[in-house]
Amino acid sequence: MLRERVGEDRAFYLSMGGVTALIIFLGFAPSYYLKGVLHAPPPLSALTSVHGAVFTGWVLLFLMQSALVGYGGAKLHRQLGVLGAVLFGGLVAVGLLTAVTAARLGTRHPARPSPWCSWRCRSSACWASPCW
Repeated sequence: MLRERVGEDRAFYLSMGGVTALIIFLGFAPSYYLKGVLHAPPPLSALTSVHGAVFTGWVLLFLMQSALVGYGGAKLHRQLGVLGAVLFGGLVAVGLLTAVTAARLGTRHPARPSPWCSWRCRSSACWASPCW
């Protein structure tokens, strides 16, 4: 029974990782992933490109980690955990820098007419806090 439960957990994490990656791709396809194909304005800054690359790396690492555990690659999974820790630091740093830069440039969240930097920075800090 325990072995069956472990198999279900592995399948769950792998499938949820796939669903998450698909949602992220569909949501950011026009403005990031397919921007060159769709010729969507405005052009991406270097910071925005780095932000997208780091966060994409995080999602791909999650997918890879889920697949490794699901298919018996626990040793490589543990080794990649170090990369995950480094990537996490990059996520927090680049996420906060992007939020502060967007606020400085006057970029506003479409659903919030007031400046949203403090909200974005607080949400990034809350997201990162379990790891501190």
